[in-house]
Amino acid sequence: MYLRGMERRWHFLLERSLTPAEEAALSESLHAALQGWRSHGRPIAFRIAFPYHHFIEVIAQGPISGCATDTLWRLVRETVHRQGLRLLPTEWVAIQDEGNIFLKNFSEIKKIYLTGAWPSSWRVIEAQEGGLRCVSLRESALAAPLRLLCESPS
Repeated sequence: MYLRGMERRWHFLLERSLTPAEEAALSESLHAALQGWRSHGRPIAFRIAFPYHHFIEVIAQGPISGCATDTLWRLVRETVHRQGLRLLPTEWVAIQDEGNIFLKNFSEIKKIYLTGAWPSSWRVIEAQEGGLRCVSLRESALAAPLRLLCESPS
């Protein structure tokens, strides 16, 4: 069943922050690439944003098929590559500390967690309902896996 106002969001993490000029160029290229994006033959209405200058956020209206999702991933990956940029795999996480954004992979985060060296000012930027949000490590989706990995006997 289609519900008016229903939105789907995808977030793609870039390996570095974008300048305003790069955001404008990438936005134009993504809009062109997604011009014919369809779900079951129906055009998909979408918006593009660049939260924290490190993410590409695609927000689509309406029900989106699995094939349309696959097409989105492929088109975003190809477009980013053509712009000379790189998407990071899902084991990379953006962290904010006093307005600065930096990236860590999960194995680095695990080592920092194990040594108890995670600064209290660091916030994980993660996708939640309604968009990206900065949360403490304890509140993040990483908390449970870290506890399981780090507190289980080796």
